[in-house]
Order: sequence, then C-alpha cells, then structure tokens
Amino acid sequence: MQDEASSGYVPFPYTGDLLLFLKPQDPVLINWSIKLMQRDFQRKQRGLFTVAAPANQLLDELDERHRIEELYYSDGGVKTHRVAGSDIDDQVFHNLKDLFDSLLSDVPLDGRDRLQARALLQEAVELKAPGYQALDRVQKRFGLTTFQTSALFRQEVWYRHVRVDLFQPIDRSRPLRPEAQDVLQVYARWFQGSLV
Repeated sequence: MQDEASSGYVPFPYTGDLLLFLKPQDPVLINWSIKLMQRDFQRKQRGLFTVAAPANQLLDELDERHRIEELYYSDGGVKTHRVAGSDIDDQVFHNLKDLFDSLLSDVPLDGRDRLQARALLQEAVELKAPGYQALDRVQKRFGLTTFQTSALFRQEVWYRHVRVDLFQPIDRSRPLRPEAQDVLQVYARWFQGSLV
C-alpha cells in the first residue's frame, strides 16, 4: 500500500483575500486578490507604508508576492483577478454593502407570504413608485415593522428576486428604478474562471 507522500501527492490549502466557488454543477474556482487601488498591486508595500524602490527597479513592476500568488493558483487551474475597490462604482459599493447587511435580519414571513410581498415590491419597481409607498404597502399587508419591511426589500434585491438599479441610490424617499445595467454583467470579467 502506497502512502500519499511516496505517490507525490501533497494536499495544500488555497488561501487568499477571497476564493469564490461558482457553478456547483460544473465547479469553477476564482481567486480575488483585493486592494484599495489598482496601483497598490504595483508598489512594494510594507504595512501602511510604501518602500522606496531601488534605482534599477521600475516602480510599476508587479510586486513579486502577487506574481507568486497568481502562479500558485494557476498551477491548480484557478484564475486570479486583481480586484480594486476603486474599480467599483461608489453607489454600487454602498448599495451592495447595505443589501448584504440586511441578510443578518430576520423577516418572519413564510414562503407564500414572501412570494406575495416580492410581487408587490417588483410591481412597485416596475411602476417606479416611491420607496416609502412600496414599503408601507408591504408593511401594512403583512404586519411587519418598518425595520423588517426594509430588510425584506433589501434581501429580495440581494437575491435578485427584485431587480432595481444598483447604480442609483436606493432609499424610501426616491422612486424605485428598474435595473438599467446588470451589475454581474458590468463586472463579469471578475467572474471569469478559465486560465488565459
């Protein structure tokens, strides 16, 4: 009986900023290396401070650790994307953070009531109704608190059951706008998993 060490197989974990697992039926792994700005991938970093490069080294040279990370993942068939916060539309960033935070809230609706509430919210979006009208209608119909109704709406948007324009502010005082651009299409390059 041959042990793992003598067969050349050595398991090793993949670690990084964010490892995405997409398409469970046909699994795709994607590594996101994340920085605040794209230029941060090209500077030698030491904590919060940028180290001056030697005279014979170009400032735009990709930091060796990023090259090693990309090579390490590519050996396992995993594509690495350098994702910078500055590449994300500010309004999309704020909306996604708000939507994500809503997932921690419990909304006491069973499946059938939730489907009815979803339909009311989607109808309000299609009519471009003010947010407060849509949320007040759902709140009264299902006996929810203001907080629960807001969380319900945001959860439905997060799970893409109700499609709104994430490039515009989403709040009670504004008309709800239908999705003009699909965020996943705008940032589709970050979700491509095949190696180049």
